[in-house]
Amino acid sequence: MRVTGEWLVPHLNGAIYSEKPPLFFWLSALGQMAGLGFNAGRVVAGLASLGTLLLTWSLARRFLGDRAALLGAAVLGTAIFFPWLSRFGVLDVVLAFFVTLAVYGWIRGGPWTVLFYAGMGLGVLVKGPVSIVLAAFGALSWRIGGGSGGREGAAPRPPLHLLWGPLVTAGIVAAWLWPACVHGGPAYTDAILWKQNVGRAVQSWSHARPFWYYVPYLLGLFFPWVLFLPWAAPWAWRRKGLPRAMLVWAAIGFVFFSFVSGKRDRYLTPLFPPLAIALGAWLDAAVAARLPLRLARFLNAFFLGAGAGLALASLLGHVLARRFDDEVAAALEGLATVPGIAMAVAFAVVLLLLGRQGIRAGRAGMLPRASAFLAIEVLVFLLAHDLLLVPRIDEFKSPRAVAEALNRWPGEVAAYPAHFSGAYNLYSGRIRIPVLDTAEEVLAYLAAPGRRLVLTSRENYERPEPDEERSLKDALGGRFRETSQGRVGHREMLFLTNYEPPP
Repeated sequence: MRVTGEWLVPHLNGAIYSEKPPLFFWLSALGQMAGLGFNAGRVVAGLASLGTLLLTWSLARRFLGDRAALLGAAVLGTAIFFPWLSRFGVLDVVLAFFVTLAVYGWIRGGPWTVLFYAGMGLGVLVKGPVSIVLAAFGALSWRIGGGSGGREGAAPRPPLHLLWGPLVTAGIVAAWLWPACVHGGPAYTDAILWKQNVGRAVQSWSHARPFWYYVPYLLGLFFPWVLFLPWAAPWAWRRKGLPRAMLVWAAIGFVFFSFVSGKRDRYLTPLFPPLAIALGAWLDAAVAARLPLRLARFLNAFFLGAGAGLALASLLGHVLARRFDDEVAAALEGLATVPGIAMAVAFAVVLLLLGRQGIRAGRAGMLPRASAFLAIEVLVFLLAHDLLLVPRIDEFKSPRAVAEALNRWPGEVAAYPAHFSGAYNLYSGRIRIPVLDTAEEVLAYLAAPGRRLVLTSRENYERPEPDEERSLKDALGGRFRETSQGRVGHREMLFLTNYEPPP
């Protein structure tokens, strides 16, 4: 968008991209224009996650009080998957913000009602009609929960909002969709209106999973707080108002996503704010039954032990790395340096002190205090992970070095489809890298006049495709040069050229 000036219809690798609407890409392109570079998408997602935290805190504060609001925001901000996903440029975090904004406006009522309709419309521009579905679930849940009152109460919604409100939502969507469909043509219109929405929901061709797929995943995505749900959920159901409404919203949304055939773990992200509010309300009520207190002590001890494990891994990094041959080995090698060991030990000491205080609070029957220490421990552990492990894992998995190397080689560039992704466009600055589908196409491409390069992996170079009788290497017969460019994840990447490598 930034380079071509084509803002209406998204493109990927030079072709129309019909899988998602453009709002996230608009914001990322504007971030690049503002000087954020390759991190623009990550900044957009990070700001959206911060906005979701603030909305969660504000809604809980209005109806449940200051401490419940802080606890709810702490639960959301330290449920492992939410802060982890917020560091990446993914659409689901931005969708969660607009869905939360919409439900926030509905519950607040009064002039805030316009946020309900605007949030749904902007959410559609991020990821389609699922924004309307999830926001409607939130509004319905407020009714089921008997929502009203609270410390300050919900204001009456404006008269006739059911007439002008849908026009706000439709106007936001139509302002982009109508000209985009005219510009993109019938194929784009069919894809963006039907294939990417109804098709994915009913019969997904991408990420298809069984009905029960999310049940075990939720344990990891919302860890450690999901372990308290057996006690928090019945309590929230018995509490008329926001706790019950948030529990119902999360439950309806979970069942909805379970019925949708296409499933990915990140799709559950918009359900985390209502879960966090319900858990924060329960923690604030200090329902300190014996088992939850034991669980709180165990979780504090768990992160205390995680800190000790991190320090031990740094001391034994070189030895442990020999047992792995992937990003784990790369992370351990980076950890087993003098700066790495020093930082790992420092983080371990901090987690030890926090864990001890959390265990003591649990033994004293102070569940909110023990939970507060637990939240801080999660943040410290995530910070340690980001500073000590992520940089080396990123070096191992990122295609950036290979993509940037393309610009040091003269001539035209194509790719033989070995796991090609848009990251090569991003980091190389090339709007289009043609993708060749067969060995014969690669042969014809390299045999053509001029300097030419084909990006592939050693796996795709040496192993025949399922519908091919011979490998690409056999088809080329040694007539062209191969140059290794190192590894991207588990794959060794190659440049195949019809000219000598540059010095």
